[in-house]
Amino acid sequence: MGQQPSHPTNPSKQIQVIGAGMSRTGTVSFGLALERLLDGPVYHGGEALALREESHIRKWIDIMYRTPCKSDRDQKFVKEALREQFRGYVAVTDSPPINFVAELMELYPDAKVICTTRDPDDWWRSMEPVVRNSKMGFLGFAFYWLPTLRFFTTYVRAAEEGRYGELYFRDGNQTCVRETYGYHMDYLRKVVPREKLVLYNVKEGWGPLCEALGKEVPDEPFPRANDSKAVEELFRQKVMQGLLRFSFPKCKQQLVSYEIKILRTHESKAAFVASLPDTKLNYPDDSIKFSRVANGSEDLSIAETFVVTS
Repeated sequence: MGQQPSHPTNPSKQIQVIGAGMSRTGTVSFGLALERLLDGPVYHGGEALALREESHIRKWIDIMYRTPCKSDRDQKFVKEALREQFRGYVAVTDSPPINFVAELMELYPDAKVICTTRDPDDWWRSMEPVVRNSKMGFLGFAFYWLPTLRFFTTYVRAAEEGRYGELYFRDGNQTCVRETYGYHMDYLRKVVPREKLVLYNVKEGWGPLCEALGKEVPDEPFPRANDSKAVEELFRQKVMQGLLRFSFPKCKQQLVSYEIKILRTHESKAAFVASLPDTKLNYPDDSIKFSRVANGSEDLSIAETFVVTS
């Protein structure tokens, strides 16, 4: 886990933990801890959607379009597809698995259900930028040029029309809002027996998690991963890759101009240029425009000119 999704190597392994906590509740740290305790790969939904093979995200699209389940045939398809998606993993965490806790409990009745928690206000402060970025108009264009991610906007639409919308679109809301956290907890209380639902905050470290799993506390620090920074960095890299890939096939020398607000700040133009992918492109120094923001830092609002020299 981390910047690369975990891959199962032993298909006979079974899900032992159903991670039921929302994204941005420490799901990456939680997954890393489970990999250590359960000695096997953990499926992190966000990483898998972005980084696994195209057939994987396309299967999720098929699953979402079968929800809400309207027939026994739909229910059978969803369960069989979930079993195939998670074959060989010892645990799952993050979205979209958290939207199928009821089905996963039927598939893996002996698995523990552990929900990572966070203060709802803190959760929304972390989640709101993700929601905003996912609605950017150019995202579909940028991702169109990338394997797997070219299906991302289709997946989002399928999820909103399917299980995600079924669970969380209430009171006229047609997107993720602050109240979504509470809606998810309502869903868990509805489908998970009280005695089986374990609430866990990753700030508590190894102790409560090891107690819930009946494991000894490892003699090493609890893994600490910054979900927010990891997602923002991955988002930045993939958007840049998509826009650069768009520029290559057109002709030997082509001008591509666009305007984008980079999520990451840099101390100088040189630092920004140094962070860009290693490609056969010229980056004219005067094409990078800086704007001063309220907190005094330099935020990159750039109108870049890329000249293909390959």
